[in-house]
Amino acid sequence: MSNLSCLNYELLPDFSTFQWPDLLGGGQKKPMLNLVRDLFIFCCYTGMAPVDMQRLRPRQIYTSNDNIAWITYTRAKSSTPAHVPLIKVPLSILEKYKLGKDDLSRETVFPFVTNKALNDNLKIIGEICGFTLPLNFYMARHTFATTVTMLQGVPITSIKVMMGHQKLESTMIYTRVSNPIVGMDMMLAQERMI
Repeated sequence: MSNLSCLNYELLPDFSTFQWPDLLGGGQKKPMLNLVRDLFIFCCYTGMAPVDMQRLRPRQIYTSNDNIAWITYTRAKSSTPAHVPLIKVPLSILEKYKLGKDDLSRETVFPFVTNKALNDNLKIIGEICGFTLPLNFYMARHTFATTVTMLQGVPITSIKVMMGHQKLESTMIYTRVSNPIVGMDMMLAQERMI
């Protein structure tokens, strides 16, 4: 079982609706803080682990015949494929960091940031935003599993595919079944019975 499951994620804000500030400091923009914030938000909406997000290549993003944009990649941790349909927020972040026609300086979708820099800057962002627990990128995966998908009625089997898990038990570690989810499920069941 993941050591992350012992954290109380109920204390965290809903990262999918949190109003993230533009991060300024000393009159200068802090581009690294803004980049890390965007990468964290991207992971909140895609469920990607930071290593997979950092390795993402443009060829792994495509539009299907039904006009849905997708990310398809193989997880570094387990070599399991993951398939994630993209909604508005991650699409806007992809557009922001889109490679130009003459941009040969990188092969990945996002500029590379070391794991240490991701964590250090995410800690600063958490302090600026007033979060009581230090932020980490796996909180984004929990946000995706619970808030962005499960609370919106996405079946756990679909969440499993998007998160690139081999076993449903792994997905269940990331999801929090709470009274609002149980209540929503019963209201939907009631509507179907009528």
